Amino acid sequence: GEKVETVVITIPASFDTAQSNATKDAGLTAGFKQVVLLQEPIAASLAYANKEKSVDLRNSQRIVYDLGGGTFDVALVKIVEGELTVVDHEGDNYLGGSDFDALFVEKIIVPEICRRGNFGDLLSQMKSEKSKYNKLWYRLLHAAESAKIELSAKTSAEIDLGLLNLEDEEGNLIDDLLTITRSEFEDVIKPTIDSTAEMMKRILTRNSLRSEDLKFVLMVGGGAYIPLVRKRIEELMCIPINTSIDPTNAIAVGAAWF
Repeated sequence: GEKVETVVITIPASFDTAQSNATKDAGLTAGFKQVVLLQEPIAASLAYANKEKSVDLRNSQRIVYDLGGGTFDVALVKIVEGELTVVDHEGDNYLGGSDFDALFVEKIIVPEICRRGNFGDLLSQMKSEKSKYNKLWYRLLHAAESAKIELSAKTSAEIDLGLLNLEDEEGNLIDDLLTITRSEFEDVIKPTIDSTAEMMKRILTRNSLRSEDLKFVLMVGGGAYIPLVRKRIEELMCIPINTSIDPTNAIAVGAAWF
């Protein structure tokens, strides 16, 4: 029965003024009287600080690595004049888990389907509004996302092509059980993960920091569950990774603390 009039909405540190204003306008349009925007690296740091209460934030600085469903954000966070502040950041507002799903479909699933039937240029057909295969793209994205999640816990995952009711150009039904290994998936996403490490290195260079100046990289966002993301960032940056807070809800928990 309570009437909620104020909302805290979290945004990537890389959001520009137009994106921030659009987010704030959305909150006002939704009926809230006051909309407070909170940068997600700050929210993640608050979630960590309130979980690990013995940690003295005043004498530390950290990199927050946030790989979400649709955006990537990496930020250098530390206390400045008594406030948690994003000192520097890099990011890509169009890079996230959904891009991994698309790579999964394009580089692994579609070639396997084409080996099993006669489709012509299936990828182009799936992205064409007039093709009979145009709905297949979204069904395969859903299958890829499920397999991706499974591969975070297992070394292989299965995609049942029979559930797609997929026929090739000659009317042959494609109903194989497709087995994808974790290493196949990792080969496809590795260049993208490496590109996020390059963004981190640029932050360190700009701020005259070495890897040993940072205690850890705080990992948040659904992408933090992918084993290769954790392993590769630690390898390339030579900084321990920290997954002590739940990557899925850390941002929301931090917003609640705020």
